[in-house]
Amino acid sequence: MSTQDNIARFHYTTEQKIRAWYTCGGDIDPSTLTFDRSWPHISPKLHDIYVERARYLDSLAEHGVLVDGSMYENFFVEVYIRYYQARGAGGGSCGVQGEEAMPLTTFDALLGERIGRRMNIDVNSLETQDSDEDNTDTHPTSTEEIASHLYGIQPQSESTMNPILSRLETAVAKGIQTLNNLQAFLTNSKPEIENTSDVSDWLSEITKIKQYAAPPKVIIGIIGSTGAGKSSLINAIIDEENLLGTNCMHASTVAATEIAYNYRSGKKYRAEVEFVSRGEWKRELRALVGDLKECKGDEGSLGDRGLGGNSEAAVAIEKIRAVYPVLSVTEIKELDVEGLLRKDGVCDVLGQTIVVESDDPKAFARDLAVYIDSKGKCSKTATNDTGKGKAPMQTILDNHPATKTTIMTAYWPLVRVVRIYTRACALSTGATLVDLPGIFDSNAARVAAAEEYMKKCSAHWFVAPINRAVDDKVAQGLLGQNMRVQLLMDGAVNDLTFICTKTDDVSVSEVPESLLKRESVSPDLGEGLEDIGVLEEWLVGAKSEILDIAERLEELGVCSEGGGSQGSSPGKHKKSISVSVQRPALDNTCEMQSNSGLVSDLVLEDDTRTLNDRRKGLTSLYGALSTERYTKETLEHENQVLQTNLIHEYIQARNTYSKKELKHDFARGIHAFHSRSRHVPSSTQDPSYCHALEQDLSVFCVSTCAYQKLQGRLRREAPVSGFSALEQTEIPQLQAHCITVTEQAREASALRFLFHLRRVLDSIRLWATVEDGARVVSQGKKVEIEARYYIAEESFKREVERTCEGLMQGICDILTLNVIRNFGDASILASKKCDETVKDWSDLNYNTYKAVCCRQGVFRFHNWNQELANLVIEPLLCDWINAFENEMPLEVDWFTQLMKTHLQAFHTHAISAAEIILSDEIKNELKEIWKVQYKVMKRDVVHTVNRARRKQRGINREFAVGVEEYLHPAYLKCAYENGSGMFHRMREHIRTQSTGIELFQHSTDRVKSELIKLLDKIEHDLISITTRLMEQTTRDYTTCIITPLVQQLTSSSQSQARIKREAADVAREAETELGLDELLNNVNTTAATTGTSHGRGPWEGDGRDGQRERHALETIKEEDESE
Repeated sequence: MSTQDNIARFHYTTEQKIRAWYTCGGDIDPSTLTFDRSWPHISPKLHDIYVERARYLDSLAEHGVLVDGSMYENFFVEVYIRYYQARGAGGGSCGVQGEEAMPLTTFDALLGERIGRRMNIDVNSLETQDSDEDNTDTHPTSTEEIASHLYGIQPQSESTMNPILSRLETAVAKGIQTLNNLQAFLTNSKPEIENTSDVSDWLSEITKIKQYAAPPKVIIGIIGSTGAGKSSLINAIIDEENLLGTNCMHASTVAATEIAYNYRSGKKYRAEVEFVSRGEWKRELRALVGDLKECKGDEGSLGDRGLGGNSEAAVAIEKIRAVYPVLSVTEIKELDVEGLLRKDGVCDVLGQTIVVESDDPKAFARDLAVYIDSKGKCSKTATNDTGKGKAPMQTILDNHPATKTTIMTAYWPLVRVVRIYTRACALSTGATLVDLPGIFDSNAARVAAAEEYMKKCSAHWFVAPINRAVDDKVAQGLLGQNMRVQLLMDGAVNDLTFICTKTDDVSVSEVPESLLKRESVSPDLGEGLEDIGVLEEWLVGAKSEILDIAERLEELGVCSEGGGSQGSSPGKHKKSISVSVQRPALDNTCEMQSNSGLVSDLVLEDDTRTLNDRRKGLTSLYGALSTERYTKETLEHENQVLQTNLIHEYIQARNTYSKKELKHDFARGIHAFHSRSRHVPSSTQDPSYCHALEQDLSVFCVSTCAYQKLQGRLRREAPVSGFSALEQTEIPQLQAHCITVTEQAREASALRFLFHLRRVLDSIRLWATVEDGARVVSQGKKVEIEARYYIAEESFKREVERTCEGLMQGICDILTLNVIRNFGDASILASKKCDETVKDWSDLNYNTYKAVCCRQGVFRFHNWNQELANLVIEPLLCDWINAFENEMPLEVDWFTQLMKTHLQAFHTHAISAAEIILSDEIKNELKEIWKVQYKVMKRDVVHTVNRARRKQRGINREFAVGVEEYLHPAYLKCAYENGSGMFHRMREHIRTQSTGIELFQHSTDRVKSELIKLLDKIEHDLISITTRLMEQTTRDYTTCIITPLVQQLTSSSQSQARIKREAADVAREAETELGLDELLNNVNTTAATTGTSHGRGPWEGDGRDGQRERHALETIKEEDESE
């Protein structure tokens, strides 16, 4: 498009084609829309509209505002589609050329929104897109569908799946079908097969293998303070406008909320709301009523204005009145807990799980808000007006009288957890987002639910607004002492992600001063700031000049109407107009020619001038006015573009600065924590360790509002400036990160399934390949072969059992030497520091101290149990991490290498024993069999040990549980204290109970007991794995060596031979179709390694047998190179 006419022609044909599409309601053949040939014949008025539009776009293109090249067409197709989509169908004759075109002001507004300008769009019909009505039209409706239908433009795919994982998961999907076919074949053929025990084993294996195909659930915990924007963030990630309620005035969610993919057919949105049990609510009520009774005062002083919003009594009143809204404070105090439990059918929901389903996101969010919004109430009058059926809670309420209590009851204090299922692309690979507002809750049941999720989290996302993320040291603040210890014990420091929200929260006035403090800002912006000021001054002069021209134009009009016989003096006619305000010349961004010469001096000559001359002057002056107005509009647009670009660059600069500071702050916080401890490995003091922490930490700076606006949502919200593309909001990157987090678990799961599938197929093919009585040997030779084979088999089993026992002894030694043996010294150290910790609690005010005691040591941000547990954890921290993250994986590597040696030795001895009866084909098959068996076994063992390492997350929390158990009598005494001097007595109860080493011995004994249970579980799983390995391996070798010897004098029936041929064909075709040989041989071998998640924390070789560990590592390296 080299000329303005070509540009105008393109916009005419594009807009008219889309206008015709909507005029006809989508019922039109695109091939009939031939507006390109109509361009030379359109009316001058319509032609001028598009030429003016082309000239306007030319002015924008000069300053690099618009896209170029192949993206140009796609860009404007979306602009026109959006405009006519908002207007809807109708308004013209289908397929007939009209004289309608989008006004330039509207075009400018829509274009400005597409390139990220802050403008007020005066297109009233745009609000119609926010309608609740369902659109049942079968024609294309979305921008992408219409663009594809009319122009063949396909939406760009942003696949985040790596190619290897894609192939693996495709093979898993096909493998499930293969197993189903194989299962049906074996079931139908079983009556005709002579040796049915093998068939039964295969059928049992197939059933078990199919369970491995289930997608792994990867839990991502989202943590942040109230108002950080967690709910808005989740809505953006799952591409919903308001599925989780958001509110800037109060916490929008109060219970742990799990959001996962909805794999079920049926309704698109589904939620399960789980309520606390009767016992849990009883305990909570007892604590709440206790808080209320501790606060003295009458009804008025205990009202909302008489208490601090965060005081214990205020929280108690809010929760109790939410469930029992009719009761006054006095009535609440007078009633006992049992009396409250009997009130108005509240117990009917306790312990239940209610399901909410809908295809309408707004209706679903409205019904769900009753349970998760801290201001949500369940009203009987608001549920069935639409005739769409009753809400789940309504059914319960209908069983009770329609009293004021039931009408206004809020159920959020009774909810333990909410599980939401939706079909969001970001969750389709198994990621499960969990909003954890209950970590610092006063409700014990919700705290327990949040803690349970924390133990299972594969990743932790910390959320904070960007304007507080750096200044408030959020990386250190969110990772407080308890959180740091917990993450280190869990081995989860490498799984953190920081998310800075509200990056669009910026005003133009703060940009210049702030930009001066950033090093990464473009030097052109300083000139841009000056340009904006100069342009604004020039525009004031331009407006005054336009008024002068308009006044003169009106005067000339009067003159022309009077035919030169005005009653005014000649001096008045000789009034001249000159352009006194000249636009300054600007560099690059705003250069235009000065307007000082646009309007020449117009002097009215004497009354003898003809009317035609005056008309000619009038036309010239009118053209000057139009040019001046167009120039003014262009300059205003340039000003807005400059401001937009400036805000965008400021946002990007602040994002870059925030990411750098957060990474540095995080690494500095972890390093400072290690520096204060005397029990950490020397590797953590290495500068490279801190550098690795800093570099590998994922940080995102996101704008959920800008993302939603660019996606066409939040239409009633003000436009967001500074964002012209989705990627600038960083939400697409975060969605991709959400998928990436699941890749490691998905790859391990897929490989485990495929290796098991490969082993079953090989086993069946081997059975089908062996020919009965193929080679006849003498009786003596037969006995010799059998004897040598059984000797090899017994030796193999003996070595496997001994190696398994060695692994268990090794793991037991690791835990004993690194952890259990140090419990005594750690308890002594902890007891010496305990007094100081308990003394610090005495500084709390009475109400908070009493609230903590009534809740067994945990209330809001206070967790006394964890604080005391940290005293004994800190001396154990280094050795605990070393045991589970370093030495245990090394022990497993040693074990798997020995098992490989045993398998290889058994294969060699078995082949040697039966050399004369085995064909080369069978030998090669057996060689592949033992290699696959080894890889299957290795992944099963790795899976077992990794599961044990995850299990230790729950075990290390038993330190705090042991503390709580030991302090329970003291907590109980404090809860029942009353009267004068009670605060002193409460503190004395806690001090007395927590003094001495017994507290920490009780805590460590509980952990020791759990570690022993873990060892028993590992041993049980390892015995199961090795037993299965021995049975399956010897079965296959027996099939090839012993079975033919036993059946020398007999031959299989025709049906048996047919079944074997069919089985071999099924197995061979399945392996060929899936490409298992190539896929599994070329897959990255690191999927089965068991080191730390990011390879940090180098193994120091200080285990119980450093030489053996180094040998194991060298063997692994050699194996990887040879294979």
